[in-house]
Amino acid sequence: MNRRITFDLVATVILGVVTAGLVAFGISMLLPRLGKQKIIIAAGPPDGESYILFQAVKAVAERYYPQLEISFLQTAGSVDSLNRLERGEAQMVTSETDIIAGPSARSVAILFPDTIQVLVRNDANIKRFTDLKGKRIALERSQGPFRAFMLLAQHFGLREADFNFIGADEASAERAFTRNEAEAYFAIRPLHTGVLTRFAAAGDVSFIPIEDALALHLEVPAFESATIPKNSYAGTPMIPPSDVPTISSDRVLLARSDMPDSAIYEITQVLMERRQEIVAAIPDTAASVRPLSASFRAPDGKNGLIAGLHVGAATYYNHGQITLSEGEEFGSLATVTGLTILWFLTIRGGIRRRQKEYSGTFNRRVIQLMRESQTDPGENRFLTIRHELLQMMSKAVIDLDHDRVSQQSFQISRDVWQIAFDLICERIAAIGLVDPAALTDEALAAESDKDRPWSLLREFVQKA
Repeated sequence: MNRRITFDLVATVILGVVTAGLVAFGISMLLPRLGKQKIIIAAGPPDGESYILFQAVKAVAERYYPQLEISFLQTAGSVDSLNRLERGEAQMVTSETDIIAGPSARSVAILFPDTIQVLVRNDANIKRFTDLKGKRIALERSQGPFRAFMLLAQHFGLREADFNFIGADEASAERAFTRNEAEAYFAIRPLHTGVLTRFAAAGDVSFIPIEDALALHLEVPAFESATIPKNSYAGTPMIPPSDVPTISSDRVLLARSDMPDSAIYEITQVLMERRQEIVAAIPDTAASVRPLSASFRAPDGKNGLIAGLHVGAATYYNHGQITLSEGEEFGSLATVTGLTILWFLTIRGGIRRRQKEYSGTFNRRVIQLMRESQTDPGENRFLTIRHELLQMMSKAVIDLDHDRVSQQSFQISRDVWQIAFDLICERIAAIGLVDPAALTDEALAAESDKDRPWSLLREFVQKA
């Protein structure tokens, strides 16, 4: 049986496909807000301050937002972390602000200041940065601290060839200074934390000053004037014995621009509102990291090179809530309204066409019965036709009540039916038949199964 392809069918299929596509798109936009959100954070080496700090952030964030699933990616440093962010291997990273991030990065929060600290051995006769020329420097040559060192060197008129760098990575650089294989150790770290505390406790070391902070800020906007306070690292004698001028840059939390606004909003909220709980989640073995949470703040724009603010973080700082934007609300309303109108017109048009087809099928059957009454003069056939016409009208009245046929179509069909019925009644009277109402069921069934109630469905099936 071949099914005729109609305009209704084509229009309905196209509209259905469009509706399904828009619904799927809407679900895909809502899922990140409703479903599990996996976040991989590149936070440097496991023994670094950022890594330890965000282990605590993870514990607090997942406690309040169970839909967040935070994991960590161990990296060699900020440069490695930023590269992973660009490749999509990580969704968030911690980095120094003096390293320019890629186009995918957006800022979330300033975490804490990283202070440039140059620790030298007292017997090396190093008093200022220029005295490092020709000396062995414990410093990895591939990450952010090395770039900062070279910026300082260039400011003081020195080149990479003027130094002897020791250390394939941070761990080997630390070992080299511990074993007296290097005269200086260069680090960009928070005060009072990490390996610098151990080096200071061992004694016989000093911090050299980094001056020209204002000039350096003009060259590198991320650099700010800073101080290593007197006796910052407890020792005998005091280390340092007096305030040491230096420079610092901020450690910043970045996220990919395509991260859901809701997830970044929640992370930002935890950083700013759950500091005490973050501190409590840091283990005693890393107690020196706990004070860093006091430095969390919104990006302030002092460094013009920092990545633009992520929408989710901006919403939090502006005391907003993550909801549909005005554009999204207008687009959603317009889409729903348009689809509703199209579905209404399609359904209404389909109903009208079906009503018209109903009337057409009814009229064709009536005309067919009129023709049969002309070609088949049998008495029983006249009575059967009359009986079927009565059944057809009875069924049509019921269908009118159920809106299967319009009032206008019904009236046209009724006029056609009346002509046919009057004609058949005249033929019956002309041949002198008895009252048809007294006819037995056997007489009415003389035409085999043609004496069944008229069915619009059967008419459609026969036509197909």
